[in-house]
Amino acid sequence: MGESGYEIVVEGVAGPAVRSAFSDCHMDVRAAATRLVPLVPDEAAFYAVLARVRDLGLTVLEVRRLDGPSPVHEWGE
Repeated sequence: MGESGYEIVVEGVAGPAVRSAFSDCHMDVRAAATRLVPLVPDEAAFYAVLARVRDLGLTVLEVRRLDGPSPVHEWGE
């Protein structure tokens, strides 16, 4: 199975602890939210990323699967 791109948007600006916990994810930080884009090989790995979100007590605003070979696209425009 190939890798899948997902987008997880969490409330707030990512601080050092969040940046460290998600160093394996593309991260886009805006004024009121942080977008995480992990590249995961399967659903189990995706749920492991969600577990990290939960363990850090982050508030999830949006989760979605991204289509196409590149998981990075326009956000917040």
